[in-house]
Amino acid sequence: MLMFLSIFIFTCSRDETTALDQEKAKKLPDQEIWNFQAKSTVNGRLEALIHAGHMQRYSREELML
Repeated sequence: MLMFLSIFIFTCSRDETTALDQEKAKKLPDQEIWNFQAKSTVNGRLEALIHAGHMQRYSREELML
């Protein structure tokens, strides 16, 4: 039992290679949408129709690409 526990303890470790560092995580978009379509209306009247193959939203910067 002691041998099993020691093997278990030494083989279980945290894999840091898959974790993103904080600087890279800040550069990732909050949302991504493919085949994006948005309608903008004023008083029920269509003002703009937006189509995009890929949209990225960055909330922190208040930016949509």
